[in-house]
Amino acid sequence: MRLPLLAAAAPALLLLGAPAQAVDGDLLSVILDEPNYSALGVALLAADLGDALSNPALSFQDFLTVLAPTDEAFGAADDTLLKYIDGKDEWIYHLQDVLLAHVFPTSVASVDFTDGQVRTTLSDNSLTFSTSTSLEVSLGGQSAAFIPELGDEYASNGVVHGIDSVLLPRSSIFTVADLVEFDPNFSTLLGLLEGVGLLATLRDQEGPFTVFAPTNDAFAKLPAGTLEGMDPEDVLSMLTYHVVTQNVHSAMVDAAPGKRMTFETLEGRPLTWSNGNRLN
Repeated sequence: MRLPLLAAAAPALLLLGAPAQAVDGDLLSVILDEPNYSALGVALLAADLGDALSNPALSFQDFLTVLAPTDEAFGAADDTLLKYIDGKDEWIYHLQDVLLAHVFPTSVASVDFTDGQVRTTLSDNSLTFSTSTSLEVSLGGQSAAFIPELGDEYASNGVVHGIDSVLLPRSSIFTVADLVEFDPNFSTLLGLLEGVGLLATLRDQEGPFTVFAPTNDAFAKLPAGTLEGMDPEDVLSMLTYHVVTQNVHSAMVDAAPGKRMTFETLEGRPLTWSNGNRLN
């Protein structure tokens, strides 16, 4: 299953050439009142995004445009979203990332999308719009079509457009192993992970995993010959000390007493993340 999203604004619609319409209720109300968006409503509330849609000031935007996957779109999605919703305490930031990938600032009516137009979402993903045949939106090779009968549903703080598919940001597609593989700044780490078989663990096991990944520059600060002098068991111990078996987000630490949290690592010893983003 996949997740639906949020919408845009009312006063600004006149500036964009959208028809003037009487609006009744905020974005959250529009979504919760639309029978086609019941799954989206559940997902938004599970992700604690209800306030952001009913009070856009909380997302630092006056108006929002929401591209809302329908219940049918949710039903066609894989189990990743179900995992996020059912395990929201562990996966809430992933769930928020999916949902906010469907929301961008300002209010845009359907007639004001142009071919090749790009919009940056609240989760910092880039959506590209196409009008060559019908109105569509794409993200990272995935695409969704606008549903005309569910378009331009105005709210007091934005607009909602129904779409026929859920778009997944890379946080829901890539494993932590993929992120290490694709980033050249982690080439030294990649070689070490492959050498002790830990890369396969990070790719194939369910997780969740948080990796505090030393860059190539970080490894370069070690005394010459340090890595070459380590046996595989020591390398494995060093690497697993950088892996935490839960999702760790900076916002969790910022909200913790004293901005300090301690986590158990895959290696077994505790790792503390304290104010100033320092690990020890």
